[in-house]
Amino acid sequence: MKKFLCLFLALLICLACTACEHKEEGTMFPIKTEMKTDGQLYRGGEVEFPDSLWQTPAFERYEELDYEERNIRAYFLDSVQDTKVFAFVGIPKGASAENKVPGIVLVHGGDGTAYYEWVDFWVKRGYAAIAMDTEGRMPEITSLMTNNNRKESIKEHGPSNSALTDMNYPVEQQWAYHAIASVIVSNSFLRSFDCVDGSRIGITGISYGAFLTCQTVAYDDRFVCAAPVYGSLEQKIGHCTFSTLVTGRAGEIWDDVGILKENTTPFLFLNGNKDYWFSVESTSKCRASVLYAAMSLKYAFVHGQPQGALEVPEVYAFADYFCKGGDSLILIEEQPTSENQSARIKIPKNISVGEVIGYYTENDILDMNTEWKSVDGSQDGGRCSVQIPAGAKYYYINIEDSRGLEVSTDVIAL
Repeated sequence: MKKFLCLFLALLICLACTACEHKEEGTMFPIKTEMKTDGQLYRGGEVEFPDSLWQTPAFERYEELDYEERNIRAYFLDSVQDTKVFAFVGIPKGASAENKVPGIVLVHGGDGTAYYEWVDFWVKRGYAAIAMDTEGRMPEITSLMTNNNRKESIKEHGPSNSALTDMNYPVEQQWAYHAIASVIVSNSFLRSFDCVDGSRIGITGISYGAFLTCQTVAYDDRFVCAAPVYGSLEQKIGHCTFSTLVTGRAGEIWDDVGILKENTTPFLFLNGNKDYWFSVESTSKCRASVLYAAMSLKYAFVHGQPQGALEVPEVYAFADYFCKGGDSLILIEEQPTSENQSARIKIPKNISVGEVIGYYTENDILDMNTEWKSVDGSQDGGRCSVQIPAGAKYYYINIEDSRGLEVSTDVIAL
């Protein structure tokens, strides 16, 4: 009997070790297995959406803007207050109820619209994709991410983007409310296709679309991952164009990172370190306020619709990890401090550290004019370290892996 107990304990120890090894080999953040699917998640403020947004919306086709050769079709979806939202939906060839594919929700930036080419890009990556208009407009046949060709929607639509100057209207009449509703109903529509796996739908947005991505995920729990590009919440603390918009009531309603503090959706915040629209300081604070969140601050990354949609390999890898079982990004498990200029990291299996760089500035203010200097760092096992010169006011560590994908630590004040 004693021999049997010893063998049994040895087996349990082996199983525990195996589980630990598996975690160390590649788990970035926990994969969401439980989602609230019947209505609004965060309810701590004055923003309230009808539960009907979480149901499959009524819709009508708009064949004039179909791209049949790419398997992309155009729709108008019913949203709040009898408005209709234009959207493109693309489905990979071979997808079916028996061969389900992951999904991605694509939220354009300011002065943009739904882009078929963005949908096409993700369809080619094996995702069902939906891109909706959030500004009461719709594309024209000539619309591309590199131009501003769009027109007012031919259907009853919500308000245009007023840069949050409608803050004194009732919440339900403001642009942001209608725009967030447009994204939520688009998620509901995409997941209604029997070839789409509703447990593997991510979301990414550009600029204003990143702001909407953060808002949407706070209220809609049905995403397995989220990747806002450029934008984040808590912009009021920064020195940037968007910080001038989220003052007073607009900031109280639409710029409170507290709506995400208990959210379990994994985030990747991606921004340039000299972005003029969204503050790198705010991006860092927002990341630190979210339960599961990584960040990539790309040196002098250009702000634009095509750049934020088509030139962000970290976003594709992040989505692939949660939606397709791909390799994780490097995970920063312990952030550096003003005294300890090193980060503890977890490296996925089959991936290695390529380059470690410390970015620092002697400027007092972080904005588009900040002069960032660099210093080479080093890796020692699970630690990446830098030595920042005296006189620096802020720094962060950037870690590039063997695939060329970058993750960054928080921005640290010195």
